[in-house]
Amino acid sequence: MHAELKTSKLTPVNDGRSVKFCELTKKGNLRELLEVGGLAMNRDDALLVVVNEAKLLPLDKDMGDTERKKLNLKGWLEFAAEQPDTFVTKPANLKDELVGIQWKIHLVLSGDNFTAEMEEECNAAEIFVVRSNGAGYGFSRPSSASSMSTEPAPDVPPSSPSASPSSPPLPLGDQSAV
Repeated sequence: MHAELKTSKLTPVNDGRSVKFCELTKKGNLRELLEVGGLAMNRDDALLVVVNEAKLLPLDKDMGDTERKKLNLKGWLEFAAEQPDTFVTKPANLKDELVGIQWKIHLVLSGDNFTAEMEEECNAAEIFVVRSNGAGYGFSRPSSASSMSTEPAPDVPPSSPSASPSSPPLPLGDQSAV
């Protein structure tokens, strides 16, 4: 995926675990505004990748949730840059890594069973698709007719929608491409 985004390697933020974006109220309480299931970044290219996991069968709702997260994250980053004492992240140390950079934000929707129609909708919305095929992970590029995937597991027939025998394999342990 990093080649598609014209960037060098992406680094998982918070070891790939979720990040919460919060606002500090006047009473000193935290108000959670947004939680992102996973982030990856490349500071050199000012690239931030937002991952939204939709289990099993991704739906239009999941696509909308993913796009909404991008808009909310953009807003949070802008407000946090203007009022740094008012906005925090959980874990707290991530705020300094994220605030003050004009990020190019790309979206990823992950799941197991993408229909061809849903994959086309994601493509039209410029959302990367990441899916499991039982042996590893594959992805589809936005605005592209081709996709990459790992080789199917022995019990996954090559005609499976998530398996693409003509696509080059991605290494199973290499999550830097996602």
